[in-house]
Amino acid sequence: MRAFVASAVLVVLIAFGGAPAHADNRDEARRAFSAGQNADKSKNGSRAIEHYLRAFELVPHHFAAYNIAIDYEHLGQLREATVWLNRYLELAPDAPDRDQVMRLTRRAQAATREAERHLAPTGATVFIDGRRSA
Repeated sequence: MRAFVASAVLVVLIAFGGAPAHADNRDEARRAFSAGQNADKSKNGSRAIEHYLRAFELVPHHFAAYNIAIDYEHLGQLREATVWLNRYLELAPDAPDRDQVMRLTRRAQAATREAERHLAPTGATVFIDGRRSA
């Protein structure tokens, strides 16, 4: 899946390019996205997320959302990964990898629920996303 995103760098650069009125933000977003990719290559997921978040803040784009999600997943931060996978799907509803991302989202949600159940003290009532857990 990462290969899909990495191979789409040209598409991202084109997407972040555009109208002169937004050129400064788009140029900065492009630089931040590129810095995120470099951090990923260096296996520094936390730093990559910082850069991708900056790129997304400047120019919201589904590739940045996807990379943020994957880095959160690699760091074991599954709740955050799920949030960003959902954002990716919102921004790219016709994504060719939609089914795979939906499976990844369900897997991350299930793992988060399971981890939270194991962390609860004996006799505690656990609420997940505002709902009482079984």
